[in-house]
Amino acid sequence: MKGYIATIICLLFIGCGYSCKIIEGDLYFSFIRIGSLYNLPNITNDQLDSIFNSIPRTNADNNFYEKYKILSKENLLNSPFIELKLDNDSVITLYLNKNDYDKIKINKVKDLQANFKKIRVKANCRYLGFNLYKCENFIEMKKIDGQTLINSRKLKIEDYQ
Repeated sequence: MKGYIATIICLLFIGCGYSCKIIEGDLYFSFIRIGSLYNLPNITNDQLDSIFNSIPRTNADNNFYEKYKILSKENLLNSPFIELKLDNDSVITLYLNKNDYDKIKINKVKDLQANFKKIRVKANCRYLGFNLYKCENFIEMKKIDGQTLINSRKLKIEDYQ
């Protein structure tokens, strides 16, 4: 019996590695979302590679290129994603499979804000780097009372008076 339990524990560590952890946060909406080719016309990875490799890069572009390489390696370029605001006020990008994304996308930001609700997401995730996470196991999504957070870059005249 002890060998059986030890084997299960070892398989869990090997399967998830040491970078898997449960993340819980609130759905966060950005004004502009860049990072996925989900629902765009099919562009092959070879075409993207040739574009990225032909463009001269500066030091400022290296982070963008490194993120692209991570997403390409993990086969996430065409995967949907959401942004989560964690309890420590950091914002992460969480890549999901289509079925999990479909559960979340039915919630509209206007409806959530009008009803003073927010979406709380809990998932087992693997850290990829640059605040990018891949959802390994979607645990739960619940609608709770609170303010839906949105990062809008709208110009307000009151800010400058």
